[in-house]
Amino acid sequence: MHPDLARVGRLAELDAELERLGKELAVARNAVAETERVEKEAMAHRDRLQAELLAASAEERALQRQLDDYRAKQQSAMRILETGAGNPDAAERQLAQCSAILDDIETKLLEMFERQDGLRASLNAAETELAKAGAERMRVATETPVTLARLEAEEHATQPKRTSIADELSLEVRQRYDMLRAGKKKVAVARLVDGSCTGCQMTVPAQHISDLRRGLMEPCRGCGRFLLIG
Repeated sequence: MHPDLARVGRLAELDAELERLGKELAVARNAVAETERVEKEAMAHRDRLQAELLAASAEERALQRQLDDYRAKQQSAMRILETGAGNPDAAERQLAQCSAILDDIETKLLEMFERQDGLRASLNAAETELAKAGAERMRVATETPVTLARLEAEEHATQPKRTSIADELSLEVRQRYDMLRAGKKKVAVARLVDGSCTGCQMTVPAQHISDLRRGLMEPCRGCGRFLLIG
């Protein structure tokens, strides 16, 4: 194998490692902010449910006051009918009206009780989720500095190796490698497996394979990547 081809293969491995470390570092650096966002959303959801439950309780009290008022009016009408002290026709109308309104209020109260039960169940679930989000934020805040230190140490150890290998390449090979990395392909090296390029899946001619085995640096004629055997 051509010495520069072996270096290119190693360089590609180091670049892949640096990319992996870069992605993991980005995730780790964003981890605390992400858990804080999740906790804030959980808190906002809990607060919305609490506000809905408070509003429902206020509505229930208002309905209960209406219920008490119309029950008093109903009892007043019944006393007029029982004692005859008053206008019986007006008392009959008031009694019928009160009965219809009381039925409506009682129905609304039952619906309100069901709604409050649902809100309380949702609020309990929201409190549980908020507690989980808070615990996760604390865990990530504790672990992230350690993770960042490890990843940064790996990155700092890998970068000099990458620089050393790159410096050993001929200028022409290095420029071609950098050009392939900077292009749409992003990957400069492919392998020859079962007679095909792993980069573009094109079948590599036998003479091309022979040239590679003799130590020549022949790029893939399909995608232009450096070809490594095996």
